Amino acid sequence: MKYLIALLIFCGVALADALSEARELYSQGQFLAAAQQFAKLNTSTGSAFAARAYSIYASTLPEAQRETLYIQAEAQAQRAINQDKENPNSYLELARAIGQLGVLRGIGVALMQGTGSKVKQLLDKTLELQNNHSGAMVALAVWHAEVSARGQLAVISLGADVQQVEPLFKEALKIAPNNIGFRLEYARAYLAMNNRQKAREQLQIALKLPIKDAEDKLYAERAKIALERLP
Repeated sequence: MKYLIALLIFCGVALADALSEARELYSQGQFLAAAQQFAKLNTSTGSAFAARAYSIYASTLPEAQRETLYIQAEAQAQRAINQDKENPNSYLELARAIGQLGVLRGIGVALMQGTGSKVKQLLDKTLELQNNHSGAMVALAVWHAEVSARGQLAVISLGADVQQVEPLFKEALKIAPNNIGFRLEYARAYLAMNNRQKAREQLQIALKLPIKDAEDKLYAERAKIALERLP
């Protein structure tokens, strides 16, 4: 028995070390290497993080190179769900990957595949499992803004409500006020709603926030570019 206990302790320490190594790679901006390391953990947490890292890495590449990586993100997120159906992050990452694939493949394919409905269902599931999940709140707010911007038919068919955008963002920012990515998404949502002034305000806030890691740096760079492009 003592040998079994020792083995379990060793495996637990090894897993923690591998997770820490993957997180450090992610923090340094080595997103692809981090995704591969997270995937090796063979846990729901690892698979969900792998999905996120693949998605982040894909977003840094030219559009023509993104689809394969988003497919890998989708596979890792689905794997995370299969490993633990109670892990909220897995549903969020599946929504992220499916949504980005829908953007790449075009509105016609997205409509045919029911991408908008799938994304909404996955975000709702995330919040059902964790009602204070700030990332899911932001993603859902963006969903409402972008679907509403497509016109009344999209609003009616998908059930979007532009009135949900600001409350969701405000709730998420109560939880994570210094999240640069959230501020960038808030600005994008305002742009979808044709409110350039409020978009500008969110971008200006984003650029004043402290940068903690490579992901923050990436979002800050995007916020700077977005602000420069505003008339």
